Amino acid sequence: MNVLYLMRHGEASFDAVEDFGRPLTPFGHNQVGQVAKKLKERLEERSLHLGFVWVSPFLRAQQTWSILCEELSTSYLLDKTNVRLDAPITPMDKPSAVLSELEKYQENLGLEQGVATVLVAHQPLLGRLSNCLEQGEDVDQGLDTSCVLEMELEYLGFNGGRLTKSITPG
Repeated sequence: MNVLYLMRHGEASFDAVEDFGRPLTPFGHNQVGQVAKKLKERLEERSLHLGFVWVSPFLRAQQTWSILCEELSTSYLLDKTNVRLDAPITPMDKPSAVLSELEKYQENLGLEQGVATVLVAHQPLLGRLSNCLEQGEDVDQGLDTSCVLEMELEYLGFNGGRLTKSITPG
């Protein structure tokens, strides 16, 4: 069984010319730091390492990933961890398109026992994607900033997953 973590970026400022360039607020940095510590504990509890990471090219997602990396250090990243910082997981991407792209890389998902996948992205994409995986419907279930959903996947596709944990700041 593969483990997938869907993480929404931290709270972002609206002080940017374009949505792409919106940075995290100080509160957002703090939120992500709190969640990163909890995610680290969860990875340790489950004896997991990150083998495959996709991060949206938007600034707030990139900053979120950077904070996660600081907390996780190299302890939870494998030498062969596949990190894609320009992944096609922006706010308005369709879950079906993301699943199709992930299928192309499926051989990298859960290469061995103890390896997890992380997507760092946005709403409404992540809420829709998690609902597709668990309920088989492309409906946004909502996801707060800095929230992480842990899903166990029987297979990568509609109705292929099960939510096992939600990690929130605080």
